[in-house]
Amino acid sequence: AVSKGHEGATAEKGPWLFTLDFPSYLPVMTHATSRALREELYMAFISRASTGEKDNTPNIDRILELRAQKAELLGFPNFAEVSLASKMATLPSALKLLEELRAASTAAAEADLEDVKKFAEENGETAELKHWDITFWAERLKETKYELKEEELRPYFALPKVQEGLFALATKLFGVTIEAADGEAPVWHKDVRLYK
Repeated sequence: AVSKGHEGATAEKGPWLFTLDFPSYLPVMTHATSRALREELYMAFISRASTGEKDNTPNIDRILELRAQKAELLGFPNFAEVSLASKMATLPSALKLLEELRAASTAAAEADLEDVKKFAEENGETAELKHWDITFWAERLKETKYELKEEELRPYFALPKVQEGLFALATKLFGVTIEAADGEAPVWHKDVRLYK
């Protein structure tokens, strides 16, 4: 911020720049107490690449048109069937699985949403909850219900510990050993690690 002309800017007091990349977006939606900020970021997030100079709508329309043509040329009723043809799943089995998941999870999801709404109301939220409120209030409910904040878990999931656990799991499940191979191939950034 200082380099952009904001004298006296600090990490604690801002100003801050939030991007629409998920590592920036999700913490704001989860922790920002400003409902207006969450709404602004949410609306930008759901409409990215759909207006102005960066509007991808014509590209998406063209891709869908070409996929439909490809399906027709290959003798399939739609592109979903083309995609599934080279996979173990079939469209009916995929749809069946999705329906089973929907049936098994809908009641629980609706109950969870009601819990979040009730918690928000009990904690002073008078407005009807909107999409940009759910993540924020769900996190507050989780913190209250379980007396746990995700930040408190961070030390237990440091990258070296997670990698060590992942590599041990790969060895146990698949009998493979993963070891560092830094410097054996070019990488696009100095922080990238290479394994074999």
